[in-house]
Amino acid sequence: MTIVTLSDCTKCAKLKLELNCFRRKYEDCNCDRFPKLCDNLEEVTNTFYYPMVIVNTSAGQDLHYVCDSYENLKSYNKKINNYILKPYASLELMIEKLKTIK
Repeated sequence: MTIVTLSDCTKCAKLKLELNCFRRKYEDCNCDRFPKLCDNLEEVTNTFYYPMVIVNTSAGQDLHYVCDSYENLKSYNKKINNYILKPYASLELMIEKLKTIK
């Protein structure tokens, strides 16, 4: 699991805290160090909201993120490039799902 974060982002900090509490292992990939990755994810998801989480699966890479409109929720399980989109209406819903991923 790779968490793509922004510096000083309270939502990013909340996600990391929650995952740490549930002892979920992750790699933190900050946009300051990997701007091209972040630009690519923003293009794929059509949002600038962070954090975003990449989970490797047998089917590809699931890309979990909070979308900026309910209309974008319709793209759930849509494949774009190497990513299978997993948009959520809120950070809390995304966190609950990520807690269940091993």
